[in-house]
Amino acid sequence: MKYMWLVLISILISCSEKKESPRSELVTEKVAPIKMSSEDSLKISQYFNKAWDSGMYSVKYQTYLDSALMIKPDSAYLWQQKAMPLYKARKYSVGKPFLERAVEHNPKAYLSYSAFMKCLFSKEYA
Repeated sequence: MKYMWLVLISILISCSEKKESPRSELVTEKVAPIKMSSEDSLKISQYFNKAWDSGMYSVKYQTYLDSALMIKPDSAYLWQQKAMPLYKARKYSVGKPFLERAVEHNPKAYLSYSAFMKCLFSKEYA
């Protein structure tokens, strides 16, 4: 009985060791976010609203998002919005770089989303 307690305690201690998560290797250095004026914020919101008004699958949609990304290229949400219609249109190889940029700028929010899209839609899994 004493040996069983000793084994149980040693297992609990070995399991409680803090190990590095595999994500820590994927996270790159954080780049300082771009400072925006209220004028820039207004322009981005106007471009985004115009993009949605033009329809998700139109060329204008991509052009308006490109314009917004020229103002704020570190916006992970805009990169994801640029990739979304391409994935829905089954153009996975075209949308993949945009989704990778979203993960690059905000891995906490978009890494799992990227994995989901790769697994479910483009079937890129081992």
